[in-house]
Amino acid sequence: MLVYELALSRALSKLVVLVILAIATALLPAAAVGQASAASAPPGGASDPGGNNGTVKIVEDGDFDSIPNNDPHVGCTFSLEWYGFDKGADIISTVTFEMQAPTASVGLTVDGPPTVFVGGDPASGAGTPTGLDGRQAYTLSFDGPPHPIQGYHLKLTIETPGSQGSDKKYKVFWVEGCDPVQPPTPGLSLEKSVTDSHDPGSDGQLGETLTYAFSVTNTGNVPLTNVTISDAKLGMSNVACVANLAVGETKPCTTTKSYVVTAADIASGSVHNTATGSAKPPTGPPVSDDDDATIPTPSAPAIVLEKSVTDSPDPDSIGSLGETLTYTFKVTNTGNVPLTNVKIDDAKLGLSNVACVSTLAVGATATCPTVAYTVTAGDVADGKVYNEATAKGKTPSGGEVTDKDDAKIATKKNTPDAPGISLEKSVADVDADGVGSLGEVLTYTFTVTNTGNVVLAPVTISDTKLAMTNVPCVASLAVGATAVCPTKIYPVSSADIGAGSIHNIAIATGTPPSGPGVTDDDDVTIQTPAKPRIHLEKSVADGFDADTIAGPGEVLTYTFVVTNTGNVPLTNVVIDDVKLGMSNVACVASLPVGASATCPTKSYTTTSGDVAAGSIHNTASATGTPPSGPSVTDDDDATICTAAAMPYIFLDKQVLDSSDTDSVGSLGEVLTYTFQVTNTGNVDLTDVTIGDPMFGLSNAPCVGFLAVGATTSCPLLPAQSHTVTQADVDHGSVDNTATTSGTPPTGPKVTDDDTANMPVTGGDPGDVDLVVDKSSNVSIAGPGDEVTYTINVRNQGDGDAHGVVVTDTLPQGTTYVSSSAPCTYASGTVSCNIGTIVAGDDQTVTITVKVNAIASGGGNTSHQHQLDYTKVESHISSFSGVTTSTTQCPSGYVATDGSVRLDHVDQGTGGFEDVDVLTSAVTSDGKGWTGAIRNNTTGQVQAKVEVVCASERTVSGEDHSNPLVITGPSASTQTFGPGRRVVDLTCAAGSYPIQPSYVLTAGTAVVGTRGAGPAWQFIVDVDTSATGTFSIHCLSSAVGAASGHSHDLVFTELSDTVTVPAGQTVEKRLTCPDGYKGIVAWADIDPGLVSLGNDPQPITRVFKFHNPTGGPLSARFGLLCVSIRTNGADNPGSSQITNTASAATSSRDANTGNNSDSATVTVNPTGVTVTPRATVGSNAGKTTVRLDLATGSRRSVTLRLLAAGRVAGLRSGAVLARGRATLEAGSESVRLVARGAAAKALRSGKIGKATLVIVSKGQREVMVIKLR
Repeated sequence: MLVYELALSRALSKLVVLVILAIATALLPAAAVGQASAASAPPGGASDPGGNNGTVKIVEDGDFDSIPNNDPHVGCTFSLEWYGFDKGADIISTVTFEMQAPTASVGLTVDGPPTVFVGGDPASGAGTPTGLDGRQAYTLSFDGPPHPIQGYHLKLTIETPGSQGSDKKYKVFWVEGCDPVQPPTPGLSLEKSVTDSHDPGSDGQLGETLTYAFSVTNTGNVPLTNVTISDAKLGMSNVACVANLAVGETKPCTTTKSYVVTAADIASGSVHNTATGSAKPPTGPPVSDDDDATIPTPSAPAIVLEKSVTDSPDPDSIGSLGETLTYTFKVTNTGNVPLTNVKIDDAKLGLSNVACVSTLAVGATATCPTVAYTVTAGDVADGKVYNEATAKGKTPSGGEVTDKDDAKIATKKNTPDAPGISLEKSVADVDADGVGSLGEVLTYTFTVTNTGNVVLAPVTISDTKLAMTNVPCVASLAVGATAVCPTKIYPVSSADIGAGSIHNIAIATGTPPSGPGVTDDDDVTIQTPAKPRIHLEKSVADGFDADTIAGPGEVLTYTFVVTNTGNVPLTNVVIDDVKLGMSNVACVASLPVGASATCPTKSYTTTSGDVAAGSIHNTASATGTPPSGPSVTDDDDATICTAAAMPYIFLDKQVLDSSDTDSVGSLGEVLTYTFQVTNTGNVDLTDVTIGDPMFGLSNAPCVGFLAVGATTSCPLLPAQSHTVTQADVDHGSVDNTATTSGTPPTGPKVTDDDTANMPVTGGDPGDVDLVVDKSSNVSIAGPGDEVTYTINVRNQGDGDAHGVVVTDTLPQGTTYVSSSAPCTYASGTVSCNIGTIVAGDDQTVTITVKVNAIASGGGNTSHQHQLDYTKVESHISSFSGVTTSTTQCPSGYVATDGSVRLDHVDQGTGGFEDVDVLTSAVTSDGKGWTGAIRNNTTGQVQAKVEVVCASERTVSGEDHSNPLVITGPSASTQTFGPGRRVVDLTCAAGSYPIQPSYVLTAGTAVVGTRGAGPAWQFIVDVDTSATGTFSIHCLSSAVGAASGHSHDLVFTELSDTVTVPAGQTVEKRLTCPDGYKGIVAWADIDPGLVSLGNDPQPITRVFKFHNPTGGPLSARFGLLCVSIRTNGADNPGSSQITNTASAATSSRDANTGNNSDSATVTVNPTGVTVTPRATVGSNAGKTTVRLDLATGSRRSVTLRLLAAGRVAGLRSGAVLARGRATLEAGSESVRLVARGAAAKALRSGKIGKATLVIVSKGQREVMVIKLR
């Protein structure tokens, strides 16, 4: 405990204390103070000094019992003790603390009173045992850091007026061990309220006084002074509220404020204003707070109209006929908001929105302009003039208020009653032609006018023709008024038509207030002329097949329907039709107006002439007789097409042997021939003839006329006969053909032929057995080469072969050059009529052709082929472990790409990042895709195995198709440690990677891919270790050769990038151009990003990526698109030309299975074939490559061997070796010479395959060969 003593009495004591303090201060460093303890007893344990020596002790921690040691440091909480003060009078000490350098800028807060009452002991010093006169605890708080060594430096001032000695003493000391307090944070809260005065409601009314009250709260940590209020609405500016406001204290302001509600407040709907409270803290700028108060001031707009009327020329307050009445309108605003645009409506006075006053203040009254009105006869008849007016005004909010008031004044007559009425009657017909037709509805209109000076009530109409008797028209008809009565309709009858017109009279009757009724009549006439009419509808139906086409002999049925379309009845209706032989044939005796009748039908049989004409068209007429005047007619036609003229003829030729009935002709036997002809068409035939060269018949008459369906045995032609000869016997039969012809009505003749065959015998002629052997002089040919085929026909039977003919159809892609006798060439076929080959003999012929520039087995040489692409998918549902699924392409399709697409992880825990794709690979047959996943989640994984499929062969309108050329696989099996690894695989130039596959056999990895041209990469991210096999196949950029040529495929490559935000899933698309489809895709992803696979839609490929990490990740992806159509130009390629020669004989051939033979020649652009494997060696110190070649004819060739890719330091396409050679027909070896780096690379053995380019006779061929 620290104790500071201040001596306040005798000079000696004061001097001693000051000397002690000076010595203590001199012994200490300038910034240091010693530590001591203090007590409430006098220093040194002595008794309280007597008299008024005035000692004040600083006691640390408020411990009044400790022994003071005069240590110059105290803590933040301490007490002051007063000793030795005389009681001669009440003594008050004032205590002041001030901050000193070097901590003078630190804020100080004192918790303790600034004044203390002392003097509680006798003046002699006797009192309490300790002599204690007073004590007070203080706690100091500081805003700011202390001195780093000494603490906070303060000055204590004690003022004790009335004591003996000095009234004011000072002490500078240090305080340490205090934590800095929170900085002073002054705060003020204002709460404002409002109450209305003279009613208990919470709404302000116009003129009502509102009272505003204010309450303030010190929400800071320092006291506040000089609290004021400002409120612009209330005219308050810094109005005093309270003088002091302790921390946390709330006080109401001493001032309230009143406010009277104005019309403007009512118009705005409320009184809203904001007050601001302001207060001064101990230090720093003032603090403030504001609060608002709102009280509704609902508007209550209202208006009152007061209307009055006065008569003008006399003061009798009765209106007379012709007298002018004056109307006055007075409006008052009885609401609480001003009104604008005040207007008056009064129908009687013809007032509508007539302006009264533009503005009407609250409580104000305005008189509108007066309006004059002249009393009418109607008013006099009514006995009064009564009318009602409406006043309306606009409110500030845009609404409207109204009020009504009426005025009534009695009227008197000044003339006698003179009732009168006028009627005007009119008629209108439906079609407005001014003529009434039978059944037409007429509409009669009646218009009445009051021509008198009294009201008529009621008014009625009578009209005998219209069956109207006192039918009400109008209940009341004012003087001068006109009314239109309800109309009346009337249908025109036959009697009206007979009368020629309709005439009728109507009478209007009106009842006046007194006396008899008044009447007026009016008549109207409308003409109703007779209009007889008839309508005929004719139709035709074919009889037995209902095909609406008339065939020969088919019966047609004609139907006639007549309708009376006039306005008078008809009688004696008849039908005429020349084609059908009808003249005035009765249909119906009577036909009323509007009625229809069906006449008896009529039949007609189609003739051959009708068929020849192409159709049957005829017209009928219907005639009817009206009551008077001439008959009326109508006609209608009907047309039916006949079957097209189809003339046909059929010949049946028969042969009979005469001497026996074994149906086999014998040498010398007479054969009899007959001819039977039938007309199988649909038109008659004339001039039927027979031709038969065996009998010398040419257009011999058979019959002159042959009807449709008729058959004749040619009565004009006798039977013909033939005697069997030895030649017939040698031939084995008698065969001959006859021809018949007939002439139709139009067009060329029709013909038919028939052959009759009669086997003959004259002994055993032996069996014929022809054998054909065909060969070619070369097996390999190129464009421009000639190929000679040798065809040998041998008769190895024991009978002679007669009528031997050899035929050979040349293949497409060749041109006929020559052939040996007796062969001839026509329309692509060589025919050789050899004649007879006796038993055991043979005959040989040759045919020479030239190979075309681009050999083709058929079809076009400049055309497009089409490929089809599709996708197939299967579903995987995996609950745990490894699940595998395979998706197959349709038959005839091959896989180009596949994917395992992750769709959902349902229920459980875990996400896409917890699913491993272990397999995504093409099936072994290349026609499907296998996917395998491992589910490491606790839920269900939904996935799909997708496969992209391409048709294996092209499709075109030609007679051939080309296959896709797929090579491979190119594969690599590797084991990886942790990290990212890349597996590079490459296709040969001119081909693209497809079927990118991987199978992880151990461990797990995330596999990405990237493709560019012939190159392909698998990018493998491994956590620990993994083993897998990675493979691709290669798709040639040209389809395989067919019919001597191939076509180029057309490719395009697409790519894009995407950044996937943290925690999100993103879909991206790549869309092939029009006419293209995607066949293989790739995706290279940042580590941590999850590829969810892709959806291989035919044209658009949809990629999906999931980022389970906390930062953005990127993916790069691409798609190879191929045109669904090949390039139109053909590419030459190796193909085979095969053609077959056949022999036939008119003799009986015991074995026809050996009557044909084929020869095949391989054709390619250069005419050279190459063994697809070459040998690297040396010759005379040079590195060589030996090739084994074959050709069908002597030719010169140029050979170049190129690098098939980047290998052994050589670029793709670099020349490895080259050479020239002249090849003779047959097989031989050629050595190409390598030089420089190419020679070194070949000798290294690192080049396993290369591209060979062969050029011969201007033709070029490219192929890939292996090197060993």
